[in-house]
Amino acid sequence: MSGIKRLLICLFMIFEVLCEGSGMTEKHKVVLVCMAPLSSNLMSFVAGEVSTNLETSSRIEWQLAETDDPYTNLKHLKRLAVDGAVVVGLMAVPGELSFRRVVDSDARVAVLNVYPLMREDEKMSGPDYAWRIVKETTLLAAQLSGFSPCPFPLCVLHEVKTLSALDEKSRNLCPPCRMRLGLESEMSLPSDMGK
Repeated sequence: MSGIKRLLICLFMIFEVLCEGSGMTEKHKVVLVCMAPLSSNLMSFVAGEVSTNLETSSRIEWQLAETDDPYTNLKHLKRLAVDGAVVVGLMAVPGELSFRRVVDSDARVAVLNVYPLMREDEKMSGPDYAWRIVKETTLLAAQLSGFSPCPFPLCVLHEVKTLSALDEKSRNLCPPCRMRLGLESEMSLPSDMGK
């Protein structure tokens, strides 16, 4: 066996060992359900960012929204929340500004209306719009995993009320939240202990 092959095999084995306990467990898996007219590139981008932020695996499911009612869609998404997975459904209800998200913490399922995350002068493919979806999806997935909102205004887990505040906050976890995430995965604490 050549030296390069041995080196690659060693690096792969080290990577496997490092990934054990790094939060990439099935119990923290995130399922993103696209029920909106979003591109596959945008959904892949959101899934990748959520996976990186929360150190977990994610997958994308595609399905038509049953209705414009988020509560009805929430009921239909509960069947995907198996084996400890958290489910975030993304739907777009144009003109609907009365809700942005609906959450069922016990079932670990949420529905996010992505339409209000777009400014009137933006397109659905704009970079700011994409980052807003990432930030809100990361927040929901973390909260469904048992994390409480962060008081630090720049942390992605900080609750905001306006688009400008959403644009100003970071798309990453702050150091204390990153540490909580690392402690939870390394020590295999129940998800409610990470609060």
